[in-house]
Amino acid sequence: MNPLNNVYVRVLTYVASTLIGMIPAFAIGWFAWDYTDGWIRISLQVEGAITAGVTALGISGGVFKIWGTK
Repeated sequence: MNPLNNVYVRVLTYVASTLIGMIPAFAIGWFAWDYTDGWIRISLQVEGAITAGVTALGISGGVFKIWGTK
């Protein structure tokens, strides 16, 4: 049995794909965060949001293509 047939693993992959999509934006400097006086400030530029979105869609689409159709 393929372990990725489990629905929970696929849902976790879909959610994690957004976080994985932030890696290129973070590396380029389009996504930044800092912790000041008990507050977390997140700065995301439009280019970073688009990069994260496209990456997340690509990963989610790949997972759906392989394991989402039967």
